[in-house]
Amino acid sequence: MPTLAELYVFGRVTPPAWVRILGSCAGFVDASVRAGGSAHVDGLLRRLVVDKTAERLDAFAGATGLDLDAPNTLNGMPAPSLRGCLREIEATLAGCGDAPSVMHGDFCFSNILYSFRRDRVRLIDPRGLTERGEFSLHGDRRYDLAKLMHSLWGRYDLIMAGRHAGGRVGAQAFELSFPAEGWRGQIEAIAAGLTMGGVRLGSDVVWAAMTSLFLSMPPLHADRPDRQGAFIANALRLHLLGPPPESRA
Repeated sequence: MPTLAELYVFGRVTPPAWVRILGSCAGFVDASVRAGGSAHVDGLLRRLVVDKTAERLDAFAGATGLDLDAPNTLNGMPAPSLRGCLREIEATLAGCGDAPSVMHGDFCFSNILYSFRRDRVRLIDPRGLTERGEFSLHGDRRYDLAKLMHSLWGRYDLIMAGRHAGGRVGAQAFELSFPAEGWRGQIEAIAAGLTMGGVRLGSDVVWAAMTSLFLSMPPLHADRPDRQGAFIANALRLHLLGPPPESRA
């Protein structure tokens, strides 16, 4: 059973097959909702998406000298400051409430294995711990969906595999491009309109949470400055792109 990361980066799986794969992913999320979750996750999504990201951004800025309040450029075009991006993410999450369910915690392509024979996904490496260090499988399903989207629209696995160009090219200047492969765009368009666990993948809240994931990644990759720059550039790309209009919710 290959991981979805292997299929996405190295495979040539057709869009109709990806519809089946994503349908199986939806089956997991729907089952997680049916299995139930803590009715009181107490603003977990905000803590994971805003508070944790703010801490990691501060750590990254302290280590690299990046000015979090200065405007940036992406591929030569104006882009907001990173702290400005995070403020807009926080505003998007304001009043969104909780969406409790069983939560994997790292529902990304590299942790999802797919059987074409059985048309079923199997998952590895669940989080199992809250951000407070407590054992729990309960959480907010929109965080899982953000993780899934960060492998789809976010193209995380392409960055990890080095299939991108660009990074940090100046004090506040970034560049980023990906190989021109139209089938990935087709998959992204399909995914944005899907609903899993009653939540649309292309919704504003999921998109904001996905964008925050890339803002929070650089401190975890201190050994790879090239990836750090690419993650920041990708966060700016996603922020400027915004969710597809037909998928807003």
